[in-house]
Amino acid sequence: MSMMKRRNQERLEKLTELQRLITDGLDSGISDRSKDEIIQVARERLAAPDGRNL
Repeated sequence: MSMMKRRNQERLEKLTELQRLITDGLDSGISDRSKDEIIQVARERLAAPDGRNL
């Protein structure tokens, strides 16, 4: 039974984090960047060796 409770707790934590990320995205507003600019910035962030935010 404790394994089920642990799995349920982990699931709830993941859902809570997902909801926080969705809320953050909605609260950030509409970007003035084009889709291509957003993708380019994301690629640059992924390629950065130190994971820095641009």
